[in-house]
Amino acid sequence: MKQRIDLERAAEAEAEAFGARAVGAGPKHRGGSATGEPFTPAQGRALSDLARSLVQIARDAGAEHGPVVISGVSFELRYNGAGEVLSIRTGAGS
Repeated sequence: MKQRIDLERAAEAEAEAFGARAVGAGPKHRGGSATGEPFTPAQGRALSDLARSLVQIARDAGAEHGPVVISGVSFELRYNGAGEVLSIRTGAGS
């Protein structure tokens, strides 16, 4: 049985995340992050939201039962004692 992926919801999540990722964590005119963190708080939230969205999409696509390949990118969802682990693999030269 094939499961449908809500591409519209995924696109909305990606669009929101892209806005926060579009600006670098350490703008050149400020000389880097004052806290030494690689991302701003907004970028961290956006990245976290994006990761959670990818896990949900992989789960909906059945990636916990084996790899799911979408446009040459393989997603596999596994569980360990700490939670879920999403493996994302791309082909060579991607």
